[in-house]
Amino acid sequence: MTALMPTRVAGPTKAILVIPRQQISPCPTTPCLSLFPLLDRSFLQHVVEAVARRGIRDIRIVVGEGADAIERFLGDGARWGCSFSYHLVGNPDRLGSALQTLAGQDDSVLLARADQLPALPTVLRISQQGLLFGTPNDWSGWALMRSQILLTTPPDLTMIELAMHFAGQGLDWVDVGQPLVLRAWGDVALAQGTLLLGQFREALLAAQEVQT
Repeated sequence: MTALMPTRVAGPTKAILVIPRQQISPCPTTPCLSLFPLLDRSFLQHVVEAVARRGIRDIRIVVGEGADAIERFLGDGARWGCSFSYHLVGNPDRLGSALQTLAGQDDSVLLARADQLPALPTVLRISQQGLLFGTPNDWSGWALMRSQILLTTPPDLTMIELAMHFAGQGLDWVDVGQPLVLRAWGDVALAQGTLLLGQFREALLAAQEVQT
C-alpha cells in the first residue's frame, strides 16, 4: 500500500462515472437500483456529490440499461455546479473502448464506479502514474490516474482485468477502508443501516447542491 502524500500535481478536472448494469427493480417507485434512496436521496446522488466536493466539474457518465431514468434524475449537472454528458454503452462492465474515447487530454482523471462509494481523501492528488482505491483483492472501481493511461487501455476488459491492467501501469494501491456498496438489492439494508448509524463519513447528511 502507499501513503497519500501531497504533490505539486494538480487535481483532476474530469471524472468518468460508470453506472453498472442495473437489476430489475422490485420497487414500483424506483426505476433502477442506482436511484434507490439511502437516507434522503439516491445512492447515485451520494456518489455524484462525493465527486463534486473534490472540485471536479466535468463528469462524463457511462451508462447502459436505465439510461433514460438516470439522465432524467441527474439532468445536466447544474444542481451541483457541474456539467454532465452521457455516453451509452452496450455493456458497462467492459469499458476499455469507452475509456479510450472519454480520456481526453487532461493531466489526470478520476474513474468512479457508481455501485460503490469509498471514503476518498478530501484532496485528490496523484504521484507517479496514479492511485487505485481499494486492495488487490477488492478494488472499489475508483482510481485516479493520468489520462494517457486510459488512452492505451485495451478494449473489453472486465473490472477485475482493468484493476490488473492499471496496477501493471504503475498505479499504487491505497486502502481507504470498506466502501459503501450497492451492487444488488440485497445490499440496501446494510447500506441504509451504515448511513443511519453514521458509520460512513463520506456521505453527507444533507444534500449538496448549488444555491441559486
